[in-house]
Amino acid sequence: MRRPRPAVLLVLPLVLLISVTGQLVSGDTPPATPAAPLGGGTGAGRTQFVLLGFDATPGPKPRVEDTGFHYIYESINRHRAPGRPPNSFTLFISTGLLQLQPGRSRHTEEERAFEGVLPRNQPVIGYARDVSVIQARAANVRELSARGVEIGSHAVRHAHGLRFDEATWRTELVDHERISELLDLPRPVGFRAPFLEYNEAMYTALAAHGTRYDASRPGGRAWPTRHPSGIWLFSIPNVIVPPGRRALFFDDNLRELLLPLAHAAGKSGRDAERHIDDAYYQAAMAEFQERYRGERPPFLISGHGNFRGGILRVMRNVCGLPDVRCATFREAVEYLDAHPELAGR
Repeated sequence: MRRPRPAVLLVLPLVLLISVTGQLVSGDTPPATPAAPLGGGTGAGRTQFVLLGFDATPGPKPRVEDTGFHYIYESINRHRAPGRPPNSFTLFISTGLLQLQPGRSRHTEEERAFEGVLPRNQPVIGYARDVSVIQARAANVRELSARGVEIGSHAVRHAHGLRFDEATWRTELVDHERISELLDLPRPVGFRAPFLEYNEAMYTALAAHGTRYDASRPGGRAWPTRHPSGIWLFSIPNVIVPPGRRALFFDDNLRELLLPLAHAAGKSGRDAERHIDDAYYQAAMAEFQERYRGERPPFLISGHGNFRGGILRVMRNVCGLPDVRCATFREAVEYLDAHPELAGR
């Protein structure tokens, strides 16, 4: 089954960023009042979920040097009001980064257990250098999970799955589980398809594997619906960006659109980065306000780690508002299970 063509501008990267590194912009900026008044609306009193999700796997640096994701977790909780539950997010990890290149004759018995499955989309997901790198990455995943960060699945090989049959999807899911069990990683309940390429065979395989939700679809401003298989379908929203065009709210997509506009405005280097980061923040806040004033469907902030300054500004502005939960997808699914009447509203 071919995926319906989304009525949005969709620019997907040729190479996806797999880890978050470097310094975050405005890391200590305190919460501020949103630009427009909020509250009321048809969804007043209903939980407004803000679901930050990275399609990324932590790097191998030890905790003392930080992976980037630890900083994000600490930053979004730094100004949390006493008594409020911790803010969190979801990591959709690709376990291909936790595998070794298959077929090497010198692999030990331990190493053979981590050999990958061919064929492999190597330009996107490279193999680990050795088991020590795998263990270091896995230790960071476990540490983040212990804090309350949800670990979801982004498959193994990061291959284009639009034409995968059910057997191929099952291979991805089973191999992801195999590596996760080897490394004592949590079993994921959620999934995001590489390149956002999904089909009906994927949902059949996910349902058989016990998956509770998928976050691969572009969509509008409505509460998740349930696939016939029972899986909750979360949609990545569309936002308005200069000069008034509607685009998928995925960081790589927006960067492809906004950076040429910054250059056209005479911005370069750090000035260009600040310019597009501010445009990202304004687009995010406008979309959040529309949702918060309306039916309050979950607001997904998705990507690979671009616009980290803008993301943190958004989170600090909205996470303390009444009825807002900056949480994991798993928590939102539990809310939906308890309120199935919200589906599609």
